[in-house]
Amino acid sequence: MDHRRYHRSKRNIANIFLIGSMMMGVSGVVLGPLIPIITQELNINLKLMSLIFVGGSISFSASVLISGYLADRLGKRLISLFGLVSTVLGLLGFSVIGSFPLLFLFNFLLAFGNGALAIGSQTILSDIYPEKRSSMIIRLNLFFGLGAFVGPLALSFILFQQINWRFAFLAFAFLFFFLLLLFMREKVTAPSPKQRPSNKETLLSVFNPTIVLCGLILLFYMGAQVPFSTWFTTYLSAFGVPVSISSLAVSGFWLSIAVGTIIFARMARRYQDLTLVLWGSVATLVFVLIIALWDNVVAKMIFTALFGLSLSGIFPLSMSLAIHQKPQASGAISGLLFAMTSLGALYSQPLVGFVSEILGRERGIYVGLGNSILLLGTVLVLVLVSRRKSLLRKVESKSQAL
Repeated sequence: MDHRRYHRSKRNIANIFLIGSMMMGVSGVVLGPLIPIITQELNINLKLMSLIFVGGSISFSASVLISGYLADRLGKRLISLFGLVSTVLGLLGFSVIGSFPLLFLFNFLLAFGNGALAIGSQTILSDIYPEKRSSMIIRLNLFFGLGAFVGPLALSFILFQQINWRFAFLAFAFLFFFLLLLFMREKVTAPSPKQRPSNKETLLSVFNPTIVLCGLILLFYMGAQVPFSTWFTTYLSAFGVPVSISSLAVSGFWLSIAVGTIIFARMARRYQDLTLVLWGSVATLVFVLIIALWDNVVAKMIFTALFGLSLSGIFPLSMSLAIHQKPQASGAISGLLFAMTSLGALYSQPLVGFVSEILGRERGIYVGLGNSILLLGTVLVLVLVSRRKSLLRKVESKSQAL
């Protein structure tokens, strides 16, 4: 393959994965707003519906761990193909479901495919663009955020036009199938490593202190995000805000995340990843503290947008920082960190619901505040570890020079 064709193929693959990330954002957020319709059509209660989300989180966590491990051994292209196929089948299933077991099954399949596709896209782009790893991961996050912003708006338009919601999932399936065909045409994915990491090397790499701390950062990052991405309409209802308005605030939150990724992508060219993560975590804590303590509803919405801006760069930059420690094991590292993110959602979702039910809806936001404090504390520990490593390297270089 000549030089020109190689770079054209790299661009094509990047575009496929960016569009795929956007489609994951669109298709991933529309299930929540459909809860009243689906529960009525399938004659199921909210407790059963909650099992759908729990099953999806478990499926995604299992998928990223398995896919991350296999990507370093079977190939990242194969994992990506599997993710696309599984996603298409899951979305097709949503267009024909008629019972709770089928809803659970196809959502499980969809989440498993999304996990494999997330691993494949991130690791492949990290490999073919090593000099722009942070930028590419940020772009994936940007397109996901744009999709999450567009998804509820597109669903509202479909329902307003009295179109059956199943057709939306059918359209998503055809779009992912088109991406699958485009991806199969491309031959260049990532350079083949001369020697694949052994199981022992992989295990040692994921227990690297920096990687472990990055995993904890993403655990608390998701814990801080959940009260805003899932429970914010419930939180604002405690202040008399109707869902028709609070849902717009949620869309605005996702839009601010998308805009924030653009800002962080530009800043990543001038500043180190860890420096930006530190700034973002400090701002995140400040803004969520203001939201929790200030009773003015308009101020809450404004600072929620600022909260989204500050939070937006933490996920991609922490992921890039971790992969940089051991690029040869990028699949396993990505799987671990994605799993930690999913775990953050698993414990935070019921915790917010429990606090809101027992202490009041206006108290649910304190789960986000607590996670923001833990987030900043973990980032500060990582800064100390990073400085210690830097000092050790300087001492070693001086001793070698002598």
